[in-house]
Amino acid sequence: MDVSLELTLSPLDAGFDQIVLDFIGKLEESEYAVVRNPLSTHIYGDYRGIMDVVVPLVEETFKQHEHILLYMKIVNGDRRD
Repeated sequence: MDVSLELTLSPLDAGFDQIVLDFIGKLEESEYAVVRNPLSTHIYGDYRGIMDVVVPLVEETFKQHEHILLYMKIVNGDRRD
């Protein structure tokens, strides 16, 4: 099952730019299509595969940094077009 996932990572501490860039960079290392825009990042592909990438990355990021919000929207189907 393909999905479209929209992520907005919002660190509330100083140095948030680098935290967000590191997070997005790790998403881009995956095999999935990742599209950046000014307010969020979109990743497209197989649901289970994307979750295998996103869930550990979120856990790692939350362990490394306090006071972070993550907004996530999941749409059934590849909405890239």
